[in-house]
Amino acid sequence: MKRRKTTECQICGREYDRKVKFSRHHVLPKRYFKGNGKVEEICRDCHDELEFIIKKQECKDNKRTKLTAKEYHVIFVLYKASKGG
Repeated sequence: MKRRKTTECQICGREYDRKVKFSRHHVLPKRYFKGNGKVEEICRDCHDELEFIIKKQECKDNKRTKLTAKEYHVIFVLYKASKGG
């Protein structure tokens, strides 16, 4: 695993420790953009919430649809702003 660049979640500001795990969030999903794009280090709780929001946006009319790169970026920025980040 790569070395962590930050000591706190870039969204909610919680500091990482044994109870607060971190993960890497690809702003542009790897499944569609093959790992190209910005990667943010965020806590597992924020990552799970963000992925839920993304999945909800992708699954319109009971089928999964790829969003545009701009839409994924906007979702991330709005979520970050809603958490005060």
